[in-house]
Amino acid sequence: MNSGTSRMAATLAATFICSAAVQAQNAATQGPPAANELQEVVVTAQKRTESAQTTPISMGIFSAADLVKDGITDVQTLSMHDTSLNFSNGGSTEGWITMRGISSHDVTEVGDPTVPIANDGFFVNRSYAMVTSLYDLERVEVLRGPQGTLYGRNASGGVVNIISAKPTDQLEATGSVEAGNFNELHFDGMVNIPLSDSVQLRAAYDSLKHDGYRQVQPGLGLAPDGGDDADAQSGRAELAFSPIEHFHGLVTIQAAQIGGVGAVNKQIPFANNPAIPGDILHSKPDLGDPNNFDGYSPTYVRVDEKTYKIQLVYDDLPAGITATYLGGYDNLAWRHSLPLNGFLGFPFTTPLIFSQNEFPKTVNHEFRLTSAADQLITWQAGVFFFEERNTDVDDHAVVNPGAVNAATLIHFHFPLVEDVSRAAYGQGTLRLTDTLKLTGGARYTSDAKDRFGTFDINAAGQFGIPQYGAARFTKTTGHVSLEWTPTNQTFEYAKVDTGYKAGGFTTCNPYGPETVTAYEVGSKNRFLNNSMQFNVAGFYNNYKDQQIQTFVPASVCVSDSTVQNAGGSHIYGAEASFDALLDPIGRADLALTYLHARFTDFVAAPGLPAAVADCAATTPGGNCQLAGNTLSNSPTWTIAAGFEHGWKLPNLMTMTGRVEARYQSLQYFDPFNYASTTQGAYTVANASLDFTRDRWKVGAWVRNFTNKDYLVYAAEFYTNSVYRYSFGAPRTYGVTVAVSLN
Repeated sequence: MNSGTSRMAATLAATFICSAAVQAQNAATQGPPAANELQEVVVTAQKRTESAQTTPISMGIFSAADLVKDGITDVQTLSMHDTSLNFSNGGSTEGWITMRGISSHDVTEVGDPTVPIANDGFFVNRSYAMVTSLYDLERVEVLRGPQGTLYGRNASGGVVNIISAKPTDQLEATGSVEAGNFNELHFDGMVNIPLSDSVQLRAAYDSLKHDGYRQVQPGLGLAPDGGDDADAQSGRAELAFSPIEHFHGLVTIQAAQIGGVGAVNKQIPFANNPAIPGDILHSKPDLGDPNNFDGYSPTYVRVDEKTYKIQLVYDDLPAGITATYLGGYDNLAWRHSLPLNGFLGFPFTTPLIFSQNEFPKTVNHEFRLTSAADQLITWQAGVFFFEERNTDVDDHAVVNPGAVNAATLIHFHFPLVEDVSRAAYGQGTLRLTDTLKLTGGARYTSDAKDRFGTFDINAAGQFGIPQYGAARFTKTTGHVSLEWTPTNQTFEYAKVDTGYKAGGFTTCNPYGPETVTAYEVGSKNRFLNNSMQFNVAGFYNNYKDQQIQTFVPASVCVSDSTVQNAGGSHIYGAEASFDALLDPIGRADLALTYLHARFTDFVAAPGLPAAVADCAATTPGGNCQLAGNTLSNSPTWTIAAGFEHGWKLPNLMTMTGRVEARYQSLQYFDPFNYASTTQGAYTVANASLDFTRDRWKVGAWVRNFTNKDYLVYAAEFYTNSVYRYSFGAPRTYGVTVAVSLN
């Protein structure tokens, strides 16, 4: 048995040992339930309502109260509180999530996510609006590991489910105002109106603005930009109706806008390697001041998104079957500009921008039949349709923008980029005994991608170069699990899942789909009269043809990057979480992820031909075998811990204090594992203090109170010969006032 297999076996064995110890504690615990108990959490991770503690998925769950308490306003701040997640924005609004070491860095018009975000069951491919605030929610569910049966393609890493709060039959309203440094002003409000016994209306609005964390000199005689700023607002209206018994409907309309400078990165010109002509140094340069630097060219972002959704449920079909339809349409406009100084050999100080304009329109349809619960056999079956039509994609590089001598250097124009996916799925559970269940499922998916358009190299007088691309794939994925509930406080499971992500093409090359076979065992436990919870899971993923994006010089591919299929990678690790109500001391929570993510076979072209000297050549083309390297955004250890305590004060007032910290070990941002694209281990800590009475809350908070500088993105960008770096948020602090009326 090799060392990697031994460590994996030890991880899985530790899962069962921890479970056995907890079961022994449960058996020894007697007595009436305590008043101080952890609440039961209900989820819809398997597209039916069930307790999180009896769902065979390792998951992170964040309630509406958790989101407010932890200052989670977007996907990036969510990743700071879930140890299985890692977020990077790439110095733009095109962010991506990595879960258990799996992510897709291809955020081009033909790229797909590997960890999709489902907003009330609605999916989009583009990540441009991932920075919009999370507001008026029931909860967020982070489902770890492949979800290929119930959620389908592009869920090979996992899924993030965002579940909005639904209209109720109670008249209520809430509002909060948060003010902080960097002139932050965050407003959040909701009103719920029962119009009649069968019709309810809920409306919510969120606005988040703050000045930039970075002062960036954009050149062109312009005033400094405030990079990494926020200027986002969103509103949502939901109408629930039930005209007849057993029939329920929900119509949702949501709009979001994002403006400002947006995310920025610091660009540092390459340092030549004196020992190897044509190569560069792969050591990390002096990063200087992360909060003040030259951008050389302006950056901006403009997002305008409108979403329309409908859900229809009829729950009185024969045999207790429920029929559910989910449908929706999303219309998004994205405009973005970022510096491209040094492109095509222009002097680095010459202003040069890359302007991007995309207009994806997305349609989702899903129809599902679900059996009644608590039968000998419970099941669900459905069909799914997804279509994205990205029209009038217009990307171009401009030198000296806004000046009389401005000139377009290259121009991509795609009148239509279309992505269509169709699927049918089914999953069923057989109750073998009162405590043992067997679940199996399968999904068939058919994918098609097409791109129409041309590419102009204006600087060389070449126009109308065809850029048509097409790809067709089909795949069947499956799920098998065995679930055991030996006591009402203990749940054990073992499962196998397969996942799939569609292939595609870049400007310069096609690439195939990626597949994964994932094994997971887990244990979920409550003990000491439900005052403590301990969940643990061990996993092993075998990836084939994993899609990896690498940056290349314009001489290799003018789009500055390609996507290649790695021969294989193995990922294994463990996740654990512990929550305890330590009355009267307070509440403690601890979560950790151990991750071992390595390539087993990946022959990758180095960014520069001379870079072959940095690794072992395996082919005449100077490729490098990266077997043994760590996958990008995959730290070995991530640990999050928190503690809070409440004090009863006079006049029915309560004061609650909380401190929390997140530790992350060394991580690489590049499959080559260069030192230039590495972030060392670091810790970020937060604290808050809240005063509550009846319907009012007044609080103060500070995040990253040690003001730790850390990277959230790093790359060797060969197109304009620079090292690129983006930084996490600095220390922020402020106060919050909130009121609830019902």
